[in-house]
Amino acid sequence: MDKSNEIFESAVDYHKKNDLINAEKKYREYLKTNPKNSQCLFALGTLLIQKMQYKDAIVELKKSTKEDSKNYHCFQNLGIAYFEDKQFDNAIDAYKESLALNNKNSDAYNNLGNSLYKTEKYDEAIQSYTLAIKLWPNKQFLFNRAKAYRGCNQYKNALSDLWEIDKSSPLFREAEDMMASLYDILGKHDMSIPIHESRIKNYENNSPTYKKKVKKENLYIKLISAFGKIDDVDNAKKTLATLTKEFPKSLETKRAIAHDAYSDGRYKDAINCFKEVLKIKPNSPSALQNLAISYQNVGNYPLYELYLKKALDIDKTHTQANISMGIMLLKEKRFREAWPHYEYRLLVGQFRSHKLAYIFYNSKLPKWDGRNDNSSILFYGEQGIGDQICLAKLITKLKDYRNQFTFAVEKRLLPLFKRSFPESNFHFVAHDINIEAFFDFQAAIFRLGFLFINEEKDISSPDKYLLAKSISSKKRVKKRIGISWYSQNKSTGYTKSLELTDLIKAIGNDDNFEYINLQYGEHEKEIFAAEEENNIQINRYNDLDKFNDIDGLFSLVDSCDIIITISNVTAHIAGSLGKKSYLLLAKGRGHFWYWMKRENTNDSLWYPSVQIIQSDDVSSLNPCLKVLQTKLKDISSDNY
Repeated sequence: MDKSNEIFESAVDYHKKNDLINAEKKYREYLKTNPKNSQCLFALGTLLIQKMQYKDAIVELKKSTKEDSKNYHCFQNLGIAYFEDKQFDNAIDAYKESLALNNKNSDAYNNLGNSLYKTEKYDEAIQSYTLAIKLWPNKQFLFNRAKAYRGCNQYKNALSDLWEIDKSSPLFREAEDMMASLYDILGKHDMSIPIHESRIKNYENNSPTYKKKVKKENLYIKLISAFGKIDDVDNAKKTLATLTKEFPKSLETKRAIAHDAYSDGRYKDAINCFKEVLKIKPNSPSALQNLAISYQNVGNYPLYELYLKKALDIDKTHTQANISMGIMLLKEKRFREAWPHYEYRLLVGQFRSHKLAYIFYNSKLPKWDGRNDNSSILFYGEQGIGDQICLAKLITKLKDYRNQFTFAVEKRLLPLFKRSFPESNFHFVAHDINIEAFFDFQAAIFRLGFLFINEEKDISSPDKYLLAKSISSKKRVKKRIGISWYSQNKSTGYTKSLELTDLIKAIGNDDNFEYINLQYGEHEKEIFAAEEENNIQINRYNDLDKFNDIDGLFSLVDSCDIIITISNVTAHIAGSLGKKSYLLLAKGRGHFWYWMKRENTNDSLWYPSVQIIQSDDVSSLNPCLKVLQTKLKDISSDNY
């Protein structure tokens, strides 16, 4: 046998025995006399991957492919070396070379998918994983595809793959954890809670590797959050108590206590708690942002701004801090600065489960830049119905444009918007239909603010921009006063609502008044009590579904002479119709950005017909009632 061949065989023998040191010596010795031997270069490169010397492996494997361009195994290993060295684009190229030589290699398809996933090319990664699964329905391939589905917000497809991984698989625990996170994203907390509970109960049975990756206190946090989302306050607080007892000094515990105080409306306690968090982690942008919002809710706006700026100094891309900064700047009418910050709102977790998520996160569909041409643009109303009514004012900015505009809005608004904006190039559709493929550009409706609202005067007109359906009515003698006093909002409703009987007392029981109930929901007991106590009658209009029939509610509001309301949908309806209105507004939480006032007046900037009466108490609207009494002193004789 040739001496050099003996050296190579010796190297291979050492390699098989996993004696990598001696194997490498022999491979290199052989290459001194046979520097272009592709087989030895391939074996050495593979050995160097085993030794985690990835850059050296790349050098040897590239030499091997140069000498033998048909060795698909070599290209595959070269892809592995590039991947481990975090050269993902080069890894993609290497795997594609390997698959061009052998398209029956399931591992190569899976590895290509992993590289595409790392570069956030999720759609391509899914295609690659799918090809791997067709060749071999490996559970690891399914798990990897589930991650890619999650990356591009195809949560149901991700769950479908994860359900295929049964309890006997070593991947099951990790798969179930991902399932729990997806259930939470999709709002299926009844499905995630049992998983979180099981993880906590059996935590000590997990491997050290799992425990290092998944901290028990973080499982408690997820469980508390899930309970909070379904308004199970008792279980949320019990879980928090257990967390506090088990991990009293943990940073996560202190954060949970702070968030609990905030959720309860105990903002001063929340401030102290967030300060405790910052003692442990002074450069936490999330804690600084939460501290800022807590100060906002007690009416301390200088500290609100100070801590927001601190949060953004640490992390300029922090989502919630940017949103809060955008809202603050909008309230200050610093529009040009505000919109880029406000646009971060599309990155918050709640939009991952939104019906329009496939649009929000579609990087292939660029945002409209305001060009006036024949392009097609999709606008979507991603916020609540009140916000969509408010931002519809910006649609008037488009009346002279040639583009084809499609507006995906809350379906209850469709008849109203179609009537109010009859332009032939304006199209309105419900926002739960799949329409992403037909457009050149997309944007949230508030992007019209980004494009057209730079200063206060840009919002000045029109005062009335929505048209209610006309209804026949008999000649009236009394003034019709529409009233709305309650907010259903889970997080801010209590700061915006009033007792109906207190509101009626402030308005008075003048015989010239006809009270019209504009409030949706079941409030019969409250209405009856207010009638009895104030010796009045409130017309209920119970035949009108005030929640679902928004078009009918618009007509009812339009039939009134004056509207008295808190910050809810009624306020937006009245303002968009140009109805004379009084808005009773909170000082802190519940004072939204669109309730800014026109310069040197108490009139709403967005709705000039709405006069704002703002409370000087962060916890109550009752101070507004005294001001309202003064405003309405001569209401029965005034000419509106």
